Amino acid sequence: MYAMKKLLLAILIAFTLVATSCGYLFIPREGYIYSDSGAVIVGGDDEPIRLINSEQADNPSYDELVAFIYSDDTNTMPYIKGGPEAFVCSDFAERLHNNAESVGIKAGWVSIDYADGSIGHAVNVFETSDMGLVFIDCTGELIKTWNGEEYIYEDEFEPYPDPNKWDTVAYLVIGKTYGHIDIDEAESLEYSYFEDYIEKWESYRTLLADYNDEVRQYNNAADGKTFIIGSEEYEYMKAWQAELIQMEQTLDEMERQLGDYYYLPSGIVSDYTIYW
Repeated sequence: MYAMKKLLLAILIAFTLVATSCGYLFIPREGYIYSDSGAVIVGGDDEPIRLINSEQADNPSYDELVAFIYSDDTNTMPYIKGGPEAFVCSDFAERLHNNAESVGIKAGWVSIDYADGSIGHAVNVFETSDMGLVFIDCTGELIKTWNGEEYIYEDEFEPYPDPNKWDTVAYLVIGKTYGHIDIDEAESLEYSYFEDYIEKWESYRTLLADYNDEVRQYNNAADGKTFIIGSEEYEYMKAWQAELIQMEQTLDEMERQLGDYYYLPSGIVSDYTIYW
């Protein structure tokens, strides 16, 4: 029993006890992080994720955080699945964490588990001085996949023209769907705002589908035809055109409010862990 106690003591000395919102975690001094099972958490290349903290780092204000996110280039990194250059969400979160700490901003690395047992996700968290916890997801788009011999570009993924659009505010609540919004469009950190935002996007997508269908029907009806001004058929087509113009204006206004890009929500969050 004495030998067992000495062994346990030696292990504890090598770790730092850190309190988080989800409990207490043991983080090695060299910065490696561990899952609940004790396994080292690794990145896409199977190398351990290493969090490099700075003693000078402090909690930023929300505006300071946003300014840092804008200036940081983590979001421009390619997402690569497999192979020697693999770079996935855990690596994005590691890079953003270490970049933030290097400029004096205290950051956390967050592991997310989904209720359906699918592969989880990793993001970052910051304890802002004025807005509390803010989750940030800078994971970029999928670029290419390693097939064992070479990288295959994923043509089905249409690249977004502005890499800054991968700077997003994440909405993370246990028991609810994980999602994120362009940091420029995130007017609130409340999960209810995210839910309203998604509902508006769904309304937009429904209206857009209806509009496109109506335009196709209108174009088919007008194709190759000449209408006499004042005729019943002319007035019908004119009224139909006016309705389409009104729908187009409504869509334009919704686009202005919602932004340029829609990030598909992920699974329902069963749990998450914060590593500072």
